[in-house]
Amino acid sequence: MQNRLQSGGRLGRQALLFPLCLVLYEFSTYIGNDMIQPGMLAVVEQYQAGLDWVPTSMTAYLAGGMFLQWLLGPLSDRIGRRPVMLAG
Repeated sequence: MQNRLQSGGRLGRQALLFPLCLVLYEFSTYIGNDMIQPGMLAVVEQYQAGLDWVPTSMTAYLAGGMFLQWLLGPLSDRIGRRPVMLAG
């Protein structure tokens, strides 16, 4: 019974590890946004910009993260993950 659950069962280790990694990824994305948003008002005050630039800068932050993945993914496939991670 124990071997069946470990090898072919529905609750194998990998079946539980994938959703956990997915939840951690989503959590890190939301925590990154929550860290940036309170600082936006301080940046607006420091650079004397208008409040209408806050949503634009948040969009630029999120778009930068999206485009960086498109660049770093193929780059890490070509030269390896270790050099990309060490350069980051």
